[in-house]
Amino acid sequence: MTLLTGERLRVCETLDESRITNNEQGSRNFEFRISFPVRRSLLLFDIQIGLRFAVSNKGFKPSTLIIFDVKKIFLYLLSLGITISCFSQMDSTVLPPYKRSRLVPAFDLLMTDSVSHYTRNDLPSSKPVLIILFDPNCDHCQHETEEILKNIDSLRNIEIVMATNADFADLKKFYQHYDLEKFKNIKAGIEPKSYLATFFAIHNLPYLAMYNGHGVLLRTHEGGMKVENIVKVFQLD
Repeated sequence: MTLLTGERLRVCETLDESRITNNEQGSRNFEFRISFPVRRSLLLFDIQIGLRFAVSNKGFKPSTLIIFDVKKIFLYLLSLGITISCFSQMDSTVLPPYKRSRLVPAFDLLMTDSVSHYTRNDLPSSKPVLIILFDPNCDHCQHETEEILKNIDSLRNIEIVMATNADFADLKKFYQHYDLEKFKNIKAGIEPKSYLATFFAIHNLPYLAMYNGHGVLLRTHEGGMKVENIVKVFQLD
Protein backbone atom coordinates (compact mmCIF):
# COMPACT_ATOMS: atom_id res chain seq x y z
CA MET A 1 0.00 0.00 0.00
CA THR A 2 1.45 3.41 -1.00
CA LEU A 3 0.49 6.76 0.57
CA LEU A 4 -0.02 10.00 -1.39
CA THR A 5 3.24 11.27 0.04
CA GLY A 6 5.07 8.45 -1.74
CA GLU A 7 6.08 6.94 1.61
CA ARG A 8 5.31 3.27 2.08
CA LEU A 9 3.04 2.22 4.90
CA ARG A 10 5.09 0.70 7.69
CA VAL A 11 3.76 -1.94 10.05
CA CYS A 12 5.48 -1.68 13.40
CA GLU A 13 6.52 -5.06 14.67
CA THR A 14 8.87 -4.13 17.50
CA LEU A 15 8.01 -5.02 21.07
CA ASP A 16 7.35 -1.33 21.78
CA GLU A 17 4.72 -1.05 19.07
CA SER A 18 3.18 -4.52 19.07
CA ARG A 19 2.26 -6.31 22.27
CA ILE A 20 -0.08 -8.85 23.87
CA THR A 21 -1.54 -8.20 27.31
CA ASN A 22 -4.04 -9.78 29.66
CA ASN A 23 -6.59 -7.61 31.43
CA GLU A 24 -8.20 -8.17 34.80
CA GLN A 25 -11.26 -9.91 33.31
CA GLY A 26 -9.11 -12.56 31.67
CA SER A 27 -9.47 -11.17 28.17
CA ARG A 28 -6.46 -11.47 25.91
CA ASN A 29 -5.59 -8.22 24.13
CA PHE A 30 -3.45 -8.04 21.04
CA GLU A 31 -2.32 -4.56 20.00
CA PHE A 32 -0.17 -3.32 17.16
CA ARG A 33 0.35 0.11 15.58
CA ILE A 34 0.78 1.31 12.05
CA SER A 35 2.64 4.63 11.68
CA PHE A 36 3.29 6.77 8.65
CA PRO A 37 4.76 10.26 8.18
CA VAL A 38 2.55 13.19 7.17
CA ARG A 39 4.26 16.17 5.60
CA ARG A 40 3.11 19.67 6.53
CA SER A 41 5.04 22.71 5.32
CA LEU A 42 8.73 22.22 6.23
CA LEU A 43 8.13 19.97 9.22
CA LEU A 44 7.44 16.24 9.46
CA PHE A 45 5.36 14.72 12.21
CA ASP A 46 4.00 11.21 12.70
CA ILE A 47 0.49 9.98 13.15
CA GLN A 48 0.23 6.44 14.47
CA ILE A 49 -2.91 4.42 13.97
CA GLY A 50 -3.16 1.56 16.42
CA LEU A 51 -5.45 -1.44 16.18
CA ARG A 52 -6.38 -3.27 19.37
CA PHE A 53 -8.13 -6.65 19.44
CA ALA A 54 -9.67 -8.01 22.64
CA VAL A 55 -10.42 -11.74 22.56
CA SER A 56 -12.37 -13.26 25.44
CA ASN A 57 -15.16 -15.70 26.14
CA LYS A 58 -17.55 -12.93 25.14
CA GLY A 59 -16.22 -12.79 21.63
CA PHE A 60 -13.92 -10.73 19.44
CA LYS A 61 -13.88 -6.93 19.92
CA PRO A 62 -11.67 -4.68 17.80
CA SER A 63 -10.92 -1.02 18.68
CA THR A 64 -8.83 1.73 17.09
CA LEU A 65 -6.24 4.02 18.64
CA ILE A 66 -4.86 7.20 17.10
CA ILE A 67 -1.60 8.41 18.63
CA PHE A 68 -0.12 11.78 17.66
CA ASP A 69 3.46 12.82 18.10
CA VAL A 70 2.62 15.83 20.29
CA LYS A 71 6.14 17.28 20.37
CA LYS A 72 6.44 17.51 16.62
CA ILE A 73 2.91 18.88 16.23
CA PHE A 74 3.74 21.59 18.75
CA LEU A 75 6.85 22.52 16.77
CA TYR A 76 4.80 22.65 13.60
CA LEU A 77 2.19 24.97 15.17
CA LEU A 78 4.95 27.16 16.61
CA SER A 79 6.60 27.46 13.20
CA LEU A 80 3.24 28.26 11.60
CA GLY A 81 2.63 31.04 14.13
CA ILE A 82 6.05 32.57 13.49
CA THR A 83 5.46 32.44 9.72
CA ILE A 84 2.09 34.21 10.02
CA SER A 85 3.66 36.85 12.27
CA CYS A 86 6.44 37.49 9.75
CA PHE A 87 3.95 37.94 6.90
CA SER A 88 1.91 40.35 9.03
CA GLN A 89 5.01 42.44 9.66
CA MET A 90 5.88 42.40 5.97
CA ASP A 91 2.38 43.63 5.10
CA SER A 92 2.74 46.56 7.48
CA THR A 93 6.15 47.60 6.16
CA VAL A 94 5.09 47.70 2.51
CA LEU A 95 2.42 50.31 3.25
CA PRO A 96 3.42 53.81 2.11
CA PRO A 97 4.55 56.07 4.99
CA TYR A 98 1.45 58.29 4.90
CA LYS A 99 -0.73 55.26 5.68
CA ARG A 100 1.45 54.32 8.64
CA SER A 101 1.59 57.86 10.02
CA ARG A 102 -1.53 59.99 9.60
CA LEU A 103 0.12 63.19 10.82
CA VAL A 104 1.53 66.03 8.74
CA PRO A 105 5.01 64.89 7.61
CA ALA A 106 8.14 66.85 8.23
CA PHE A 107 9.20 68.97 5.26
CA ASP A 108 11.65 71.76 4.44
CA LEU A 109 10.89 74.06 1.53
CA LEU A 110 13.33 76.55 0.09
CA MET A 111 11.33 79.67 -0.74
CA THR A 112 11.58 81.74 -3.90
CA ASP A 113 13.91 84.28 -2.28
CA SER A 114 16.46 81.39 -2.27
CA VAL A 115 17.27 82.14 1.39
CA SER A 116 14.31 81.53 3.70
CA HIS A 117 12.80 78.14 4.50
CA TYR A 118 9.29 77.03 5.36
CA THR A 119 8.89 73.88 7.48
CA ARG A 120 6.24 71.95 9.36
CA ASN A 121 7.09 73.98 12.46
CA ASP A 122 6.00 77.13 10.64
CA LEU A 123 2.46 75.89 10.08
CA PRO A 124 -0.16 77.94 11.98
CA SER A 125 -1.48 75.99 14.95
CA SER A 126 -5.03 74.61 14.79
CA LYS A 127 -5.36 75.54 11.12
CA PRO A 128 -6.24 72.96 8.42
CA VAL A 129 -3.53 72.31 5.86
CA LEU A 130 -3.67 71.52 2.15
CA ILE A 131 -0.40 70.15 0.79
CA ILE A 132 -0.07 70.23 -3.00
CA LEU A 133 2.76 68.48 -4.82
CA PHE A 134 3.12 69.92 -8.30
CA ASP A 135 5.37 70.67 -11.24
CA PRO A 136 5.40 74.22 -12.64
CA ASN A 137 5.41 72.90 -16.20
CA CYS A 138 2.55 70.43 -15.67
CA ASP A 139 -0.68 71.49 -17.43
CA HIS A 140 -2.88 69.76 -14.84
CA CYS A 141 -0.97 71.47 -12.04
CA GLN A 142 -1.47 74.84 -13.69
CA HIS A 143 -5.20 74.21 -14.07
CA GLU A 144 -5.46 73.18 -10.42
CA THR A 145 -3.65 76.34 -9.34
CA GLU A 146 -6.02 78.46 -11.42
CA GLU A 147 -9.01 76.62 -9.88
CA ILE A 148 -7.72 77.34 -6.37
CA LEU A 149 -6.93 81.01 -7.01
CA LYS A 150 -10.33 81.56 -8.63
CA ASN A 151 -12.00 80.24 -5.47
CA ILE A 152 -9.45 81.37 -2.90
CA ASP A 153 -12.14 82.90 -0.65
CA SER A 154 -13.47 79.41 0.00
CA LEU A 155 -10.02 78.36 1.19
CA ARG A 156 -9.02 81.48 3.17
CA ASN A 157 -8.99 79.54 6.47
CA ILE A 158 -6.77 76.79 5.09
CA GLU A 159 -2.98 76.93 4.91
CA ILE A 160 -1.91 75.89 1.39
CA VAL A 161 1.59 74.47 1.00
CA MET A 162 2.79 73.95 -2.56
CA ALA A 163 5.93 71.81 -2.93
CA THR A 164 7.92 70.88 -6.01
CA ASN A 165 11.30 69.38 -6.86
CA ALA A 166 11.52 71.26 -10.17
CA ASP A 167 14.26 73.69 -11.09
CA PHE A 168 14.36 76.82 -9.01
CA ALA A 169 14.02 79.00 -12.11
CA ASP A 170 10.81 77.20 -13.13
CA LEU A 171 9.32 77.62 -9.67
CA LYS A 172 10.15 81.32 -9.57
CA LYS A 173 8.58 81.86 -13.00
CA PHE A 174 5.46 79.96 -11.87
CA TYR A 175 5.33 81.96 -8.62
CA GLN A 176 5.53 85.28 -10.41
CA HIS A 177 3.11 84.29 -13.18
CA TYR A 178 0.34 83.54 -10.69
CA ASP A 179 1.39 86.37 -8.37
CA LEU A 180 1.31 83.97 -5.42
CA GLU A 181 3.03 86.46 -3.14
CA LYS A 182 -0.23 88.34 -2.56
CA PHE A 183 -1.97 85.27 -1.13
CA LYS A 184 -0.98 85.12 2.55
CA ASN A 185 -2.19 81.55 3.07
CA ILE A 186 -0.20 80.11 0.14
CA LYS A 187 3.41 79.02 0.54
CA ALA A 188 5.30 77.64 -2.46
CA GLY A 189 8.84 76.32 -2.46
CA ILE A 190 11.40 73.80 -3.63
CA GLU A 191 11.84 70.51 -1.80
CA PRO A 192 15.23 69.30 -3.11
CA LYS A 193 15.22 65.96 -1.30
CA SER A 194 11.76 64.97 -2.59
CA TYR A 195 10.82 63.57 0.81
CA LEU A 196 7.12 64.36 0.36
CA ALA A 197 6.96 62.52 -2.97
CA THR A 198 8.35 59.42 -1.25
CA PHE A 199 6.17 59.87 1.83
CA PHE A 200 2.97 59.95 -0.24
CA ALA A 201 4.20 57.42 -2.84
CA ILE A 202 2.80 59.62 -5.60
CA HIS A 203 2.32 58.53 -9.21
CA ASN A 204 0.52 61.50 -10.74
CA LEU A 205 0.56 65.28 -10.36
CA PRO A 206 -0.92 67.33 -8.93
CA TYR A 207 -1.19 65.47 -5.65
CA LEU A 208 -3.32 66.84 -2.81
CA ALA A 209 -3.19 65.88 0.88
CA MET A 210 -5.75 67.39 3.26
CA TYR A 211 -5.13 67.64 7.01
CA ASN A 212 -7.43 68.94 9.73
CA GLY A 213 -6.53 71.51 12.39
CA HIS A 214 -4.99 68.78 14.56
CA GLY A 215 -2.62 67.77 11.77
CA VAL A 216 -4.42 64.48 11.06
CA LEU A 217 -4.82 63.30 7.47
CA LEU A 218 -8.36 63.53 6.10
CA ARG A 219 -7.86 62.50 2.49
CA THR A 220 -5.38 62.32 -0.38
CA HIS A 221 -6.12 62.80 -4.06
CA GLU A 222 -4.09 62.34 -7.23
CA GLY A 223 -4.96 64.61 -10.15
CA GLY A 224 -7.07 67.73 -10.36
CA MET A 225 -9.82 68.35 -7.78
CA LYS A 226 -12.52 71.00 -7.76
CA VAL A 227 -12.35 73.47 -4.89
CA GLU A 228 -15.93 72.71 -3.85
CA ASN A 229 -14.90 69.08 -3.27
CA ILE A 230 -11.80 70.15 -1.36
CA VAL A 231 -13.97 72.33 0.90
CA LYS A 232 -16.35 69.42 1.52
CA VAL A 233 -13.48 67.27 2.81
CA PHE A 234 -12.60 69.88 5.42
CA GLN A 235 -16.25 70.49 6.31
CA LEU A 236 -16.86 66.80 6.98
CA ASP A 237 -14.14 66.71 9.62
